[in-house]
Amino acid sequence: MTQVSTSSLATSSTITITIPTVALGTTTLAVQNVPLLSGGVVHSGQSVPISYLEITNVGTSSAQLSGFWVEQTGSASTDSVIGLSTVDDKGGSRGSAEAAEGSTLFQNGMAFAPTNALFIPGQMRLFTIKAILSPSVMAYVGTQLMINVASIQTTAMVSGNFPIHGTTWTIQQ
Repeated sequence: MTQVSTSSLATSSTITITIPTVALGTTTLAVQNVPLLSGGVVHSGQSVPISYLEITNVGTSSAQLSGFWVEQTGSASTDSVIGLSTVDDKGGSRGSAEAAEGSTLFQNGMAFAPTNALFIPGQMRLFTIKAILSPSVMAYVGTQLMINVASIQTTAMVSGNFPIHGTTWTIQQ
């Protein structure tokens, strides 16, 4: 368990983040990258896809997927991202995490992109994870936004090769 302190000009608080490497359960979620993205240039305030994932319940019981742990590995500051969103191909599992301008979602290099998906045995879904760029990007122009999926948070065991490398975006005004 990792304790992280966050602060802004007005408030200060402590949050606790638990990052599982593999969650234990009675079934398995198989996770793999769907290489549909090519990256490019991202501008202030835009939302861009960073990863497409295919997740399949290959076990015999249901499993809950709570979200995705992501890490920024490019040259851009984590402060350049003020939001993360997720959606599945059915439109039924959506989630978002947002930070105020000047603060960050990332703690110790990691951020959580939430979702709420129940997988029945044999079910497959495609997930899109998006990053929302800060409206103030002058300090980050020319840097690379590269967000990888480090792990998933689930009630199941996980099968897949992590980290799953995300798409590279170059920040422009």
